[in-house]
Order: sequence, then structure tokens, then C-alpha cells
Amino acid sequence: MALITAKPVNRKRAGYNNGMDRLFNDFFRMDFPLADFEKSTRKVQPAVNILETEKDFQLEFVAPGWEKSDFNIQLEKDVLTVSAEVKQEEEGETKVESGVTYRRREFGRFGFKRSFQLPENVQVDGIDAKYANGILTVVLPKEEKPEAELTRTIEVA
Repeated sequence: MALITAKPVNRKRAGYNNGMDRLFNDFFRMDFPLADFEKSTRKVQPAVNILETEKDFQLEFVAPGWEKSDFNIQLEKDVLTVSAEVKQEEEGETKVESGVTYRRREFGRFGFKRSFQLPENVQVDGIDAKYANGILTVVLPKEEKPEAELTRTIEVA
């Protein structure tokens, strides 16, 4: 049986990657002015499930950490818009009150706005919304339309 000497390529890369990781981690630990730029350009859209039953459509938004009063739901013609705004706090007040300065912030609440074109069979007067356990659910009831007769006799005049 012949023995083969193995020279793993990943051994060198592991050291290289660790060095690069350290470089970036050290850089992001520093206090630098571009941190505010990242916050101002971040666009976050909550994930949405769209469900359909025999009686209605439902939009489920994943939105943990919000209050009911933070949401704004508007209907203009046949477009439903769901939005939320973050109440801005002064940076100085936040630091003084809590004694905390974020060095790195990977999650938070950011305002959003989502619009949906509604189908014709939505009963707009019956639209309802509820917020529970971090999920905003908007219920869009369907209009009950009488089914047209499939067969009929047409008399010739």
C-alpha cells in the first residue's frame, strides 16, 4: 500500500481568512463617522405571506417590536399601502438615558412602506387589521358575487 502525502490547501487559507476577518472586525469596532451613513441608507422590508381562503385574502407581515399605533394602513383606489415609521430619538438622549453607545448594530427597527394592488373581488369596506405576537395581519374579505347562470335560452326576435 502506498502512502500519499497530503498538503491541505485550506490550511493556508484558514490563516489568511482569519487575518482578513480580524482586519474587518477591528475596523468595524472603531468609532467612525460612516456608521450614520449605513443607518440612513438601509432599506428594510418586512417579509409578507399572502394567503387566500374561500372567504378572504390575508396579508401577514413579520414586524416584531412594533406597537399597534406605529402602523399606517391606507387604501387609495385599488392600492393598499401598509407602512410604519420609527419615532426618531435624539442620539444624545439615548446615550444619556441608557448609558449605552452602540459600537455595532446589526438589527433594529426601520420604517417601511409596502403597497399591494388589490383584486377586483375585495370588499373594501370590510378590510380589517390586527397585530399580535409580532405579526401584523390584514384581512381582505372577498365580495360575494352571484354566479351567472351557465345555461340559458335566448329567443330570436
